[in-house]
Amino acid sequence: MADMITHNLRAWEREKAVNMFSEDALQAPEQAIFNMLPLASMSVLDIGIGAGRTTHYLASRCKHYIGVDYSAPMIEAAKQQFPSIALHVADARSLPFQEHFDFILFSFNGIDNMPHEDRITTLNEIKKSLKPGGYFAFSSHNIFGAKKLFHIQWNRKPRRMIESAKRWYKTRTRNPSWSTIITKDNVVINEGAHALNLQQYYIKPKAQIEQLSSCGFTNIRVLDLEGAKLQDPYTSEDNWIYYLCTG
Repeated sequence: MADMITHNLRAWEREKAVNMFSEDALQAPEQAIFNMLPLASMSVLDIGIGAGRTTHYLASRCKHYIGVDYSAPMIEAAKQQFPSIALHVADARSLPFQEHFDFILFSFNGIDNMPHEDRITTLNEIKKSLKPGGYFAFSSHNIFGAKKLFHIQWNRKPRRMIESAKRWYKTRTRNPSWSTIITKDNVVINEGAHALNLQQYYIKPKAQIEQLSSCGFTNIRVLDLEGAKLQDPYTSEDNWIYYLCTG
């Protein structure tokens, strides 16, 4: 399954991807999570920073900050914006740091770029890299939200309608049927996200909670894209879900 990681890395190293992920706006659940934490006293490891979207916010608000991404072009773009901040190319499956952190963030579905076995390895590595009681936050694609990929999204603008039809066709021809996918707890979907043709891991929220628990995480909270806390049965159809837990 290493091919999935290689496939996605090549996509993220393209100039188009670097340009697309150079924005610095936070998502509502990210802002909600940051507001919950005493960032000023925290050492923070920011995984999957892309071109520095979350660096822009976190680096100036925490006690100690390190940002990493597995895409060298992304890190180069981030260094151009933040030349004095510690930014490194690193693999989340094997973090190169001896220190432990108060807060680790893996934002914008970065953990979904790898297959299941590597995902579990990454979660265990993050757990090991947290201080006792430290916080871990991340987002992950939601299987219930994937339903939209298997239906054409109608739009009055011809160009967007054509793009929607192309994405629908690619999704239908490269994946199992929606009726099969919805029966799974997790699945890799070959999608046309951001025109990068990524292979992405999707998971049901309850399965993600069980996955985190099996890796030793506790106090698991689930947030929707508005930043509101979700309750069981976690059937939100948001495209992705945010999780906050402690190690």
